[in-house]
Amino acid sequence: QQPYGSSSEWAAGAAAIEPTNTIFLAFLVYDVSHVLLEYPRLGGADVIAHHVLFALASYVCGSNRVFPWPFAWLIIGELSTLPLNLRWVLIQSGRGDTRLMTWTNRCFAFTFFLGRVVVYGLGLLHLGASWDPHVEEACERVTGLRVVCAL
Repeated sequence: QQPYGSSSEWAAGAAAIEPTNTIFLAFLVYDVSHVLLEYPRLGGADVIAHHVLFALASYVCGSNRVFPWPFAWLIIGELSTLPLNLRWVLIQSGRGDTRLMTWTNRCFAFTFFLGRVVVYGLGLLHLGASWDPHVEEACERVTGLRVVCAL
């Protein structure tokens, strides 16, 4: 059930994101499991819903090789997770008032803004402007894709 035929220009891109998507999906499953085991210390229902919805979108799109370009710009936004995790480690280890924490906060703010505001915003504008009938056709063939599009 692959919306793009092997001669499609999207076939190579869709195949190329598959390994990255598999790693991302594995991370989401691990992370939501960790959050559930430590509930509510590491996050509440909002964190769980965020991870579950992203995992659903990752599974539906990755297993059917759809939306490789949106996946690329969405995964860029995950770069802000790295300084966010470092920030958590610094706070938990009692180093919340250090110079490293100041730089970590700046790095988090920069990567969050760049990835999740600028890149996501431009990606959504591009997706809306380039919406094509083939997307509607893919929605007919791929179970759950309409839900992903609605998210």
